[in-house]
Amino acid sequence: MAILFAEENIIRIIRVLTLWGYLTLFFLIWVMSEPTPSPVKPPIPGLGRIGLISVAHDRPDYYRQSLESIMSADRLDEVDLFISLDDPRHYAELEKVGVEVTSKAGREKPIILHNPMAPFLKLVSNVDGKITAHHYSLLRRGFEDMGYDYLILIESDLVVSRDILEYFLKVAPFLKGQSMEDPLCASAWNDNGFEYFRLSETRLLRTDYFPGLGWMIHRSTWMNYWRTEWPQGLIGAWTPFDHWLRDTASTRQRDCIVPEVSRTHHIAKTGSHMNDATSAWLSRMTLASGSVLIPDHEVLLVAGNMTEYENRVKEERIKNSEILYLETVPSDVPGESITYIIAPELVPEMNQKFQWFSERSRSSHRGMFTCELSHTNITIVLSTYVSYWIN
Repeated sequence: MAILFAEENIIRIIRVLTLWGYLTLFFLIWVMSEPTPSPVKPPIPGLGRIGLISVAHDRPDYYRQSLESIMSADRLDEVDLFISLDDPRHYAELEKVGVEVTSKAGREKPIILHNPMAPFLKLVSNVDGKITAHHYSLLRRGFEDMGYDYLILIESDLVVSRDILEYFLKVAPFLKGQSMEDPLCASAWNDNGFEYFRLSETRLLRTDYFPGLGWMIHRSTWMNYWRTEWPQGLIGAWTPFDHWLRDTASTRQRDCIVPEVSRTHHIAKTGSHMNDATSAWLSRMTLASGSVLIPDHEVLLVAGNMTEYENRVKEERIKNSEILYLETVPSDVPGESITYIIAPELVPEMNQKFQWFSERSRSSHRGMFTCELSHTNITIVLSTYVSYWIN
């Protein structure tokens, strides 16, 4: 009897799994059968077609603020505006927001993309995995199915400066990957864009730490690398895509260009990765006025010439500063004209003492990074990169 009971249970399980498999198959067929829109705007001379994708899940109030800021962006008429949604429960309310905001601004309706996660993966995935799957779908459809040359991704809890597209379109020609020194992406966010630092809206920086929070890539990056490497299936179910993009195997050690003053600002007080410390850190960031354009020569220097850019960094941050080798974490900060040389193992302790946002070297470039210590902007170089920067 026990054997028969076990066999019956096994048969029931097989039937349930089979039914679940068919339901999943029908669901995927339905998703794939949704018509893929075609590009609307003509190619921009010298660049091609560009799509700006507003990436949303829920939270219509934040989403409304984000879209309203996008409506005010200069050069918006040159790109196609998309809304990419991944949860059917929120499609109607978010699409309604999109239509209301664009109509009020006198703009054409946004192009809607539905990118839901497969049900069996959704059951086992955490929040990070769902976000990773959403980004995979919209990047695949945007580059492969719709043929865009560039995609700009703006998360729904970000507001943008008026000049954000002016910035992205100026940097875009340098993202085609013709050289390993070419930037991999452009981000609108600077992890050290604190409002009390002396920052310039006309300056750019390089970082080998993927910033996200409003970013752009060229289709060559997707087609040559990420379309086959992006974490998918069960592997991607627990993988944060932004962490994956901070691995040198994903970036090929290519940098991202960021503005010294951010062109996006985080407005959400709640969310999957929000807490009091994160919210306080984000609230201290400044947003560009939108009235000061980044000059062409700055774009050419930072995005187009690694050697000249690094020479400028050495001149400004190394040449006239005092070099201090630290074996322990300092108790205070004597001033901005200090460059600290530290062993990588000191980074976690320094984060703990000075309340940095992350134990990672955010905004780093080849082992050099800026950090905030007592509202002072100082330079730290990891000891393993001393010969690279100091000679």
